[in-house]
Amino acid sequence: MSARRNDPPRDGLPTLDALLEPVRKAPPARRKHKFDSLAVMLLENADEQLASGKLPVRKWLSYETDRHGRKYFLHGGRWYIMERDYAETVRKRTVEIFNRASPLPALPAWTTKSGDELAYNQELAELTGGLCLDRQLIQGDTRKGRIEACDVLLKDGTFIHVKHADSSSPASHLLAQALVSTEVLTYDKTARQSLAAKIEQQGADPADYQLMPKRVVIVIAKTGKLLDADSLYTFTQVNLGRQDRALASRSVDVFLVPIIKEDR
Repeated sequence: MSARRNDPPRDGLPTLDALLEPVRKAPPARRKHKFDSLAVMLLENADEQLASGKLPVRKWLSYETDRHGRKYFLHGGRWYIMERDYAETVRKRTVEIFNRASPLPALPAWTTKSGDELAYNQELAELTGGLCLDRQLIQGDTRKGRIEACDVLLKDGTFIHVKHADSSSPASHLLAQALVSTEVLTYDKTARQSLAAKIEQQGADPADYQLMPKRVVIVIAKTGKLLDADSLYTFTQVNLGRQDRALASRSVDVFLVPIIKEDR
């Protein structure tokens, strides 16, 4: 990720503090201009291969608040309003998705000392008998740029995505990213062919794997406490429900598994 021109790439998604850092440093009279000129660019790797075009920071930020019995949202640079009754219906649907029993029998503990996300995914792949595809990007016809199919792939068509997010906004973006990759692999034959090539590069036989997702497990780790339905922005909950229904119509089951990343 790079948040502004000449800013060196940083791991992960930008935080609010990182985005506002150049604004705070600007003279007061120039802060609005500085904010309006900021953009986020997602990179595939440290060599600065682009995974997205420039996205204005004002369209990256999300915010929600309750006022006078309604929910107000800042999303995609625009304000929206939602009646509380509908918001509660959306929340109940999200809770139901969180409460689904995970198809994974167990997950390894993730501690600060055990390593980064790649190290955790390698341990998870070993435990589940899966194939670690973290940072292995595939190309499809229906989406510009390349995407990760998943972090760990099981032979029965279980696609596992592992994300570490300590705040609502990164969790929301990462959740959407995982669901988009599932949709692409469900509809895009070229993406599945690209996935088969990645499996072969890992020394495995693509014929042993289901290339079209049958179930998707999204493991979201948060330091010190479990992520829950209320940790996601309501707009993200709406999109999660829509994606869940769309994937269910293609016989793809979605599971959210929150875990704690322990500071030890």
